[in-house]
Amino acid sequence: MGDCINFFGDTAYSVIKKRIKNLNIEDMNFQRFIISLKISSPTPEMRVKEKRQTTLNFNKETANLVYSHDIFDTAAKKILDNLYNRAFISKKNNDVNWIQAVLSTEADNSWEISKMGMYLYDGIAGIAIFVNAFLAQNQNFLDKKYLQLKIALDNTLFKYVDQCLFDKNFFDDKSLGAFYGESSIAYTFQILFRITQNKLYFEYARKICDHLPNQVENDDICDYLLGSAGAINVFVNMFELTGNKKYLNISMSLLDHIEKSARVAFPDNSIAWKSDMASDPLAGLSHGASGFILSFSRLYKATKDKRILDLISNTLNFEDKLYDHNLHNWRDNRIIQGQRNYKNNINPVAWCHGSSGILLARLAVKRNCANVNNDLVERDIRLAIDSIKRMGNRDQNCLCHGSFGNVLCLLEAQDELTIQDQKDLEIIKLKMAKKVLEGHWSCGLPPQYENTSFMLGISGIGYALLKMNNSKLPNVLSLEI
Repeated sequence: MGDCINFFGDTAYSVIKKRIKNLNIEDMNFQRFIISLKISSPTPEMRVKEKRQTTLNFNKETANLVYSHDIFDTAAKKILDNLYNRAFISKKNNDVNWIQAVLSTEADNSWEISKMGMYLYDGIAGIAIFVNAFLAQNQNFLDKKYLQLKIALDNTLFKYVDQCLFDKNFFDDKSLGAFYGESSIAYTFQILFRITQNKLYFEYARKICDHLPNQVENDDICDYLLGSAGAINVFVNMFELTGNKKYLNISMSLLDHIEKSARVAFPDNSIAWKSDMASDPLAGLSHGASGFILSFSRLYKATKDKRILDLISNTLNFEDKLYDHNLHNWRDNRIIQGQRNYKNNINPVAWCHGSSGILLARLAVKRNCANVNNDLVERDIRLAIDSIKRMGNRDQNCLCHGSFGNVLCLLEAQDELTIQDQKDLEIIKLKMAKKVLEGHWSCGLPPQYENTSFMLGISGIGYALLKMNNSKLPNVLSLEI
């Protein structure tokens, strides 16, 4: 008789018995938290975060705080330890994931408990960026457990791409997006290559970028977060890394797709761009005009195609019609329960919606496109900075719609700030780092069970802390490398 292969070494009963023996008080507390969360209902306040935002207290900060660069990386390490302690790492280090709680749809009005997906916005890719950035920036903090986590993250991403290229039905989602979608995986590898100079990351970025044009026909969203507008930046990045003009040609084909699918023209020659995420064209970065403006400006810098300048100029004209001096912000035209948000006193100042993301778009135009609506762009930069100063201190800390995202946007505009505001911003950064060290990094859940993702949770806060201490780190919010 030959050897018997491919059999289970233990019975299901013995595996369960062993698992129960290994449970501890921490496991019990986590299960109690999950049970209590599932039987509770999210309150309206949990969904409408835009109502709770206050001044960043420029010129009112405590002047005698001791400033130390070490505090930022030390605070980031606290987040890294939290991530490691909550990670589920396979024995062979070829897979890792986290369990996290997120709000379901408004109709369901419940919490969803699930493992993370793959994408940058709320998945494995974003955590990989933070972990690699931390290890590259902190050789003195090197520890076997952190290297174990890095290797597990790498293997998870490599395996995902290999399976996607082998089986087209394996994709996590059909989205093309650079934050949520397949382009986000390519962008993650671009960032990892930029941070570490490991050529294997570059090869994986190239592999997936060469495959992505097959996904364009599936894109009916087109915006910065989920669609072709964001993907343009990923291909421009690939051109910058390789010098290969085929990536610019792909970017131009994405522009053509956007024009055919999303363009909304008005009689006054202004242009808006519709996303399937809203019934009407919006202002703002994630699903609105600024996301298209930022992406088009980067494409213009690479191609010098003058047709793009007209698109940028006319889109600026549309978005600026939505600026409201009473709100000190651009109107939020999303419709919830039959009424536009701004009419319901919802006035978000954030990366995703409102002045922070709009600031990034105007800075991109100023840097990439000379002589395009110069006076308007300069005015908008001043208005956006003023808006963030007035209302940028939010009840959450995440990058997407929290205080850390707003501060990163202000840091991108450092040269536009007054000397006093620059000094005050340094103190604000220090206070934010101190809060993280004290365990206060609110993204909507108790600290020990907080969302781990990049744009909605603590890994993005960790990356922001690293960038506060190292301006050379890529600005992920603008999809730069």
